[in-house]
Amino acid sequence: PFQSLAASVPHPRREQQPRFHDLLSEMSGWRFSTLVLHGRRGSLVRFSQALLLRDRLASLGKTHRLVAFPEHGHRLPVRDVKEQAVRFLIETGGTACTANDP
Repeated sequence: PFQSLAASVPHPRREQQPRFHDLLSEMSGWRFSTLVLHGRRGSLVRFSQALLLRDRLASLGKTHRLVAFPEHGHRLPVRDVKEQAVRFLIETGGTACTANDP
C-alpha cells in the first residue's frame, strides 16, 4: 500500500529519464526525526501521499510530525515553514539544536 508514494517522488539527481525514489522502503533504517510539510491544495504531490508517509513513520515508531497547510499547494509560506521547522528542531533535537536566530 505504501508503494504509491514512490511513484510520486522523482529521484533527486534529476536524471534525463528519472527513476522514482522509494522513500518508504528506506525508512526502517532512518535514525532521525522527520518533519513533513505539505500543502493540502497541492496538485504536484497529492496530500494523501503525505498521509502515507506519516502513517509509515508511525508504524515504524519513528519520531515525526506532519504539518498541513490547508490554504496552500506546492509553494508553502516561508515564514510559517521556518516557524514550524525551528519548533520541530527545538522539540526533537535535544541539546544538538539551539534556537538563537529570531
